[in-house]
Amino acid sequence: MSLTRRQVSAAGLGLPLALTVTGTAQAAPRRPRPRTLHIAGDSTAAQKYADAAPETGWGTALPFLLRHDLVVANHAVNGRSSKSFVDEGRLDAVLDAIRPDDLLLIQFAHNDEKATDPSRYRTLAQCSTLQGGGVGHPARSGPKGRGGMAKIALSDDGVVGPTAGRAGSQACGGRVRPTLTGRQWPVKQEPEVVPRSGTDRNLLPSGRRGRQTEPWTTYREHLRLYVAGARARGARPVLATPVERRRFGPAGDAVPSHGAYPAAMRALADEERVALLDVQALSLALWQELGVEETKKYFNWTATEQDNTHFNPPGAIAVARLVARELLRTRVLAPRDVRRLDEAIPESWITWPDAAA
Repeated sequence: MSLTRRQVSAAGLGLPLALTVTGTAQAAPRRPRPRTLHIAGDSTAAQKYADAAPETGWGTALPFLLRHDLVVANHAVNGRSSKSFVDEGRLDAVLDAIRPDDLLLIQFAHNDEKATDPSRYRTLAQCSTLQGGGVGHPARSGPKGRGGMAKIALSDDGVVGPTAGRAGSQACGGRVRPTLTGRQWPVKQEPEVVPRSGTDRNLLPSGRRGRQTEPWTTYREHLRLYVAGARARGARPVLATPVERRRFGPAGDAVPSHGAYPAAMRALADEERVALLDVQALSLALWQELGVEETKKYFNWTATEQDNTHFNPPGAIAVARLVARELLRTRVLAPRDVRRLDEAIPESWITWPDAAA
């Protein structure tokens, strides 16, 4: 049997005053949606999995330095440059996830510096110097680096010094590509990315998509895509210069390895009025303070690998601390948004999940 209007009205007399007076339920105030800090970057920031331990990206450690109501979404991926991240549709996916008031932290350069085959890539000036036996661009020296003319090499402990090795001559064997003078060559090669489409005009002769950009042109052009995309969605872009590699000169001084890329990003941040986290300068100063031997405790040095680019847990925590302090210094975050800036963070907090099947 259906109720009459009178019966319905009468039933309302037993409801709380707020309902009978207004005629509608007053919903409880909704909690504001937590802000999300999205990270777009490369292997130095990326989440690592169990098969890569103890290698650790600084993005994994960053949440321990931020308040619980500021979520970190780490989209950084090994081997990506500002260009390949866009080419693969990863920037589109990040922008789809961004909401108003979120933050987009952008850190690229390590792979922007690479050509199709980093182990064979040099500038014309570098190759002529190397083949002439003079002081040229540091070439990585390894177990096979024997014989050949005297070169300048990057030894396994990150120290630049003279060595007798074939690395320099192999690097210049008919594969010279002109680029910005003074550009540094990364120590560890990341795998290249297979493109989604065979129609891409940027395909390399090998059939794979190129990652390289030039500092003052294509690098800045791609970074602008991130900045504009974040702003179009009501989010705040934040640029971060690339963290430095572990590289020292003969006198024990920490040596910059990113060429003009940090300067190009700084100039872009000034032009676009974007907050800049100068991680490159701060990490270089930190490596200088720690010195040649102590920095080994921060990088992925194991019994089987001497990696001067990627971090172990202490290194990831140290770099994440630099990032958090810069977020505070630039007023991207308020003091209430950060925590533990001067407290020890146990290495046991770092975990490496199993990779998805």
